[in-house]
Amino acid sequence: MMNMSQKSPVTPTSLLNQLTTALQQNPQRPGFQMLLEIIETANYKVQHHQQTEVAEAGAVYQNICTACFVTQFHPTNHESQLLEAIQNIAHPKGNWAGLNALNTANQWPSN
Repeated sequence: MMNMSQKSPVTPTSLLNQLTTALQQNPQRPGFQMLLEIIETANYKVQHHQQTEVAEAGAVYQNICTACFVTQFHPTNHESQLLEAIQNIAHPKGNWAGLNALNTANQWPSN
């Protein structure tokens, strides 16, 4: 049984859910809907086992950064911190982790 003082582990899905909540705090910003659609698509892929959480988090990070650049969306400090946490989980550190990501990123889905 988990102690209440212990925090639950941070997963890409939990970070994406936190980012969705943070984005919804100020929905009138330009590009807001596009960012939510990116996250919803990622959640769908993970829930239906079309992609792993880590690989999809990497795609979400890249797509959100591109969308922010194109739409001139300016994330808040909290949203930026969540994006940084997603990047840290999604982009592996070290040689072996990089090789493993390269091997798994170049595989086609079985369906």
